Amino acid sequence: PYDSISGTWTIPALDCSNGNGSVSPWIGIDGWANGTVEQIGVDLDCLAGKPVYRTWVEMYPKASVYFTETVKAGDVFAASVTVAGSSWTLSEGDAKQGWTKTFHYTRTDQLASAEAILEDLGSSGAPPVDDFGTETFRNLLVNGGPFASAGTANETVLERGTTPLAQVSP
Repeated sequence: PYDSISGTWTIPALDCSNGNGSVSPWIGIDGWANGTVEQIGVDLDCLAGKPVYRTWVEMYPKASVYFTETVKAGDVFAASVTVAGSSWTLSEGDAKQGWTKTFHYTRTDQLASAEAILEDLGSSGAPPVDDFGTETFRNLLVNGGPFASAGTANETVLERGTTPLAQVSP
């Protein structure tokens, strides 16, 4: 079972010149081949042609909880998701803006996977993903060890229909 994941990523500058769309980097536990996921991240949205960065936490299938802390392109996020028994702690912080948010939940889950994800927000009817340049997850640890040695790796590529929108890096 997976009981922790932590890592960092840099908030990219969005190019909103092609309209509106959304993408979200996040880390979490569960979600691969099961119906729950405990996750924390940030939505990178283009709204009315301007970049908007919104931080959130989610204990899916419950809805995301958004919070209002300031986020800007170039900020480095540090996030973690941990569980001990049925006690969950999800934390996310932005040292450049000087804030950290920590959330505590209680529930029992499968602990079947650990993820670092860049997710296209929407479906086939949603606007195309905006150009976000490069997004790299760093310092990823799962159960206290390197992400690369945490178990069997599964990867998916961010795509719209059959058109790749991103590629998985080493």
